[in-house]
Amino acid sequence: MKTLQLFFLITLSALHLQSCKQPYDYVPPTPVVHCDSNNTVLIPEDMKARFYFKEGTYWIYKNINTGETDSMWVWLSQNKIEPTNPKISQKGLNKCYEWFSFQTRNKLYINEYYSNISSGSRPKDGNNLNDEHIYIKEFSPLNNYRGDFRIEIKGSTYETQTDAEILFEDSILTEENLIYKNILNLKYPSTNTNDIYSDMYYAKNIGLVKFVRSNDNSTWELIRYKINQ
Repeated sequence: MKTLQLFFLITLSALHLQSCKQPYDYVPPTPVVHCDSNNTVLIPEDMKARFYFKEGTYWIYKNINTGETDSMWVWLSQNKIEPTNPKISQKGLNKCYEWFSFQTRNKLYINEYYSNISSGSRPKDGNNLNDEHIYIKEFSPLNNYRGDFRIEIKGSTYETQTDAEILFEDSILTEENLIYKNILNLKYPSTNTNDIYSDMYYAKNIGLVKFVRSNDNSTWELIRYKINQ
């Protein structure tokens, strides 16, 4: 009988101690945020028109020095609106953010098989939706090839890294006598030969229409395309 009583007391004490301890892997519940026009930070339309494309989009480019042609096409395109992830940032927990991502694959010369293009945000506290930084980045991760660029927009103003420059041009004329209008020109004078491009020209609702590769200084111009946005 005494043995049973002793066993009961030991078991009760163990249960009491266990109930007082917080589980080691306890994670507080994520607050429920309903996304609407009052708390959602959207990607500016100008940025989205230049940099986001859906599957079914392709571009065909020509090397103006050699006459070689190559194609890029969109794969795994996503565009979503989601609340701030508290595991990533403790700021802006009452806000939602639009983001997109896709891959461009190529046929032969340009980006060594594929590159990732995506948007992201830097959440801020407060209710002002126009004071948020949204960025676009591109990188190519295959075969130890690591090049990237990043540009940002705050409100309606484009910004970029300190060693890069953004210019706006009314139009450019290509070697094929094609005219592309409303151009954002990103000059990225990096000495790192692993960077993908050093000079890029983006047109609204078309995307990348001309670029210079960093590793060999070759210039490529858009000659045909099909766009799905």
